[in-house]
Amino acid sequence: AAPSGDAEVLTSAIHLEQIAVLAYGAAIDSKLLTAGFARVAARFRDHEQEHAQTLTTALTDLGGTPPDDATEKDVDKVVKGLDDAKSQADIVNFAIELELAVIAAYYDAHRKLIDAKHLQAGASIMANQAQHLVVLRQAVQQDAVPNAFEIGKA
Repeated sequence: AAPSGDAEVLTSAIHLEQIAVLAYGAAIDSKLLTAGFARVAARFRDHEQEHAQTLTTALTDLGGTPPDDATEKDVDKVVKGLDDAKSQADIVNFAIELELAVIAAYYDAHRKLIDAKHLQAGASIMANQAQHLVVLRQAVQQDAVPNAFEIGKA
């Protein structure tokens, strides 16, 4: 059995994924995105939902209870500014900050997780978040891959 410390890390990761699902959904609902970029945001939202489901399965397999659904206030605790967005660029820049926060959280989680299955899931999810980051940076003409190592930003 995995140490109970993994359950705590998984719970935090699920909550963060829920926040990302909520944020991407709000971005789509804002009507500030072009049709093409709304499709990208929907795909990213779906990825975040898949991550949350995978982590929830891992947590419940440990006997843990998934966290309550995230709220808009939870989004603001991670990255502020989504409610103030006036353009697609504002939303994309918000999403970049969100993805950096998520990557930083997974980077930190890797120091704490013990079970190899949880480490593998976290590594795969973190790689996907970095893929999101590349697409988002390209959308606002930023250097898509400015660093050899992406560790996020808390």
